[in-house]
Amino acid sequence: MYQLTRGKHSRKKFRRGHAPYLTTIRFYWCDTCNVPRIAETECSVCGSQSRKVNLSPPGDPFPAMDGHLQRAINAIDVQFGEGIGQSLLPSSKTIVMNKVSSLDAMYEIIVDGSVVGRLRFDIPKRGYTFLLSYEGARRIGKTSKQKWVSIHDGVLQYLKDGANLMLPGVQGCDSGIEVNDDIWIINSDGEVVGSGIARMSGNEMAHESKGFAVKIREISDSTLESGVNEKQANWDDAVKANQKDLVSIETEATSFVNRVIERNGALPFVVGFSGGKDSLAAYLIVEEATGKSPPIFFM
Repeated sequence: MYQLTRGKHSRKKFRRGHAPYLTTIRFYWCDTCNVPRIAETECSVCGSQSRKVNLSPPGDPFPAMDGHLQRAINAIDVQFGEGIGQSLLPSSKTIVMNKVSSLDAMYEIIVDGSVVGRLRFDIPKRGYTFLLSYEGARRIGKTSKQKWVSIHDGVLQYLKDGANLMLPGVQGCDSGIEVNDDIWIINSDGEVVGSGIARMSGNEMAHESKGFAVKIREISDSTLESGVNEKQANWDDAVKANQKDLVSIETEATSFVNRVIERNGALPFVVGFSGGKDSLAAYLIVEEATGKSPPIFFM
């Protein structure tokens, strides 16, 4: 895949925000079971080797909840047509969200082990907008008839070399495109080759002779099939696929707790508790390690 470049240094336009990598992001995927994995080890169910999924920092993936999914589906339907959101984010898949840096809430959405886009709260609009990745564009392009731009033969190479799409390179477009809409780009054969942001309306693209048409986000001429995985899975399947690694992590954690307690002799121990999932996990680990319910210090 090719990304927009500037000068001598390549830089993704589908940027990963400004957050630093605080630690190694451990997020993987079993393509056989079509579930997320927490380690680059063999799946506990099928034995397949997991592959790494690249997420944006700081790396905070979590299971997509119904509320988040419904917001994303609603935004996709508004932008690309009724029913498109459900086809991109089906209830039969284990869908993961990853919180990323932005002025307000923004989440990467991972389906089948691929980032299909980002759900961003648009402050001026006071609502959510869905930002297409290349993989998301390829999937939406199979069913949506809205927000497309086609390019002339010979233009793709310029886009791969770092250019944005200027009006002379536009072959056709959806007349319903408005300025700043997320759009998907197709070549003369109808193949999806990229995603971007409209800098002209569809009406302007159709009637003007020159101008800045589309700001490119991601571009590619990949002939590989889209990464759609037909395997259905739920979160129970994901737990089973990670069972061995979960047991290993729990054993390591309880051992650490017991070592700390032994090292500090007769000093009392408490668990700091905020009410979130991390402090709950810490509490349960200490309970498992000591065989009794520890005192809680509310934070």
